[in-house]
Amino acid sequence: MRLKPSVWWAISILLFAASAYFWNVGEKKRAADQAARARQKQQLSSKAAPVVPLLQTTNSKTNAVAAKRTSVRVSNTTRRLAELQNDKHAILLRNALIDTTKPLSDLKIPEKWRAKGAPGSYIVQLDHPLDRMFYNTLKGYGARFVSYIPNNAALIEATEDVINKLPYRTQLAYEPYYKVDPKIIMAGDNVTNEFFRITGFAGSRDRVASAITGAGGQIVGEENMVFGPSLVARVPGNRLADIAQAGSVQAIEPAVQRTRLNDLTRPTVAVSLNPTNSINLDYNGVNYAGGNPLHGSNIIVNINDTGVDGSHPDLTNRVIGDFPTSTVDFDGHGTHVAGI
Repeated sequence: MRLKPSVWWAISILLFAASAYFWNVGEKKRAADQAARARQKQQLSSKAAPVVPLLQTTNSKTNAVAAKRTSVRVSNTTRRLAELQNDKHAILLRNALIDTTKPLSDLKIPEKWRAKGAPGSYIVQLDHPLDRMFYNTLKGYGARFVSYIPNNAALIEATEDVINKLPYRTQLAYEPYYKVDPKIIMAGDNVTNEFFRITGFAGSRDRVASAITGAGGQIVGEENMVFGPSLVARVPGNRLADIAQAGSVQAIEPAVQRTRLNDLTRPTVAVSLNPTNSINLDYNGVNYAGGNPLHGSNIIVNINDTGVDGSHPDLTNRVIGDFPTSTVDFDGHGTHVAGI
């Protein structure tokens, strides 16, 4: 049966009225949620401890070490690291800042850390990002790519004959000075470490071992790393430069016991190593943050994820959502992240 036009009009008016009603209810709910969030934020803000600029906190000992590390970085330019970061003619190493448009003779590398013969490895720089043609060219000439070096450069293994044939303008020796940890250079002849990790290029395990024993070292452990064999050895500190001369050696650093990085966070930001301390001391024993204990409360963490289940027992009254649906999590991932 067909309805009369007047009935259709009546139904339309009722549907419109219902839509207006539910829209109005939704707007009131949204306004109430916003007001509740604002009050909760205000309460958290009023209870929060004074903000302490952790990253601006300075420590004379830390600054001195950082300054000394910078002092061992040789350079042939007066430009700073920040100025060279986007320069396609810059080569950025932990022990050197190199402008390849300037003479390399301006690099004041100590004589004992300069290559005495064929280095066996080189830094090659392009005037554009490394591409497939570059890798194919290396392979065609018999050179081997090892790793990327900023900017637009690569560490490669090659003989002197091969390096002279490569069609690249910027090619420089991978000096022994570039291989060693800055702490070793800083110590000079007063190296106190007994054990060092010497990493070689792929397939060079026996040659690295020979370089170590030839310098009076004793191998105490080894493992195969991504870039090549890594041997831990007891070596006289004054013989490290001899080991670095070996073309098979890629890097030398003090051997340290591996530890969880989480445990290094607190001394890095200079707060108490023990979260239960009644006062906070930095790693030099200095009172920090006005003596406030570390308890983790009144800290707001933003989470952009699948939502967070605000009804979870561990998160009850601890979650604020920008929308009502933000405190509902049908996936579970956001709640998992919130619990970390």
